[in-house]
Amino acid sequence: METMHRYRLIKYNPEYRDEFGGYEKNEWTSISDVGKSFDGVIFNFEKYMRVEDAYVKSVKMIMDYCKVTALKVTYIEKRGVLSAHEYNSPNFPKNLYDLKTAALYKSVKKRTVLTGWRIEHMIRLMLREELYAQLVGNEPDHKSEPFKVFIGYEYLMGIHTNTNLQQLKEQLLKIGMYLENPYEE
Repeated sequence: METMHRYRLIKYNPEYRDEFGGYEKNEWTSISDVGKSFDGVIFNFEKYMRVEDAYVKSVKMIMDYCKVTALKVTYIEKRGVLSAHEYNSPNFPKNLYDLKTAALYKSVKKRTVLTGWRIEHMIRLMLREELYAQLVGNEPDHKSEPFKVFIGYEYLMGIHTNTNLQQLKEQLLKIGMYLENPYEE
């Protein structure tokens, strides 16, 4: 039986963790933090998008590395309606959700298979807390064990896979993402 590797993919620099694993730096944790001040600096939408883009790029990079081409929704919870109305302030663009994203949000359900642009848009909806979902893709060489992606609170992304991702650590770091394997020391 192969080892399942459980990773955290995060924007948080591990240098700011205390001896108990708590994060000590005052940092944004949600799209709803856009417009707020953190350590005297206003967090704007452009900064938010740079991080969101890094998460999306990271997922694609990891999927390519693991040879996963599609993700299946195995669990989903929706807010009910897109919360774009909550973001009508000057801090957000008028077109926060394009037609593709709105259509995906409306149609996605358990057992939906995501490929191509749908994967990127689904990850963005999850990061923006519009829905909570678990996405699973089988690695071609490991039919019995899934590749799983999910996003928890405060931008903590979980990735479970049979593939050891340690070789991707440096590439992910170059785009501002930290790959941690807290379950293996």
